[in-house]
Amino acid sequence: MTQANAKLAEQEWRGTSKRYRVQSFSTVPRISVVPVANSIELHVGYITRAYESHETRTRLNQSLVDLMHGKRPEEAGPEA
Repeated sequence: MTQANAKLAEQEWRGTSKRYRVQSFSTVPRISVVPVANSIELHVGYITRAYESHETRTRLNQSLVDLMHGKRPEEAGPEA
C-alpha cells in the first residue's frame, strides 16, 4: 500500500467510524501472536481502502503460507 492510499484509507475509515460511533481508532498495523493448545494464532490488524481489502487480505494470507513453508519473502515472489 502506498503512503497516498494509506491516507485515503484512513480518511474513509474515520468517516465510517464516526457514523457508527466508534471511539477508538488506530491506523497503525499490528500483529499479535497468541499461543493456543498445540499451535499459535496470528491476529493481524491493518487499515486498507474498502475496494482493496480483498486483495490485501489475499496477499497477506499467501505471504503467511509461504513463510510457514519456509520461503523467505524475497523467494516467495513479487507479491510477497
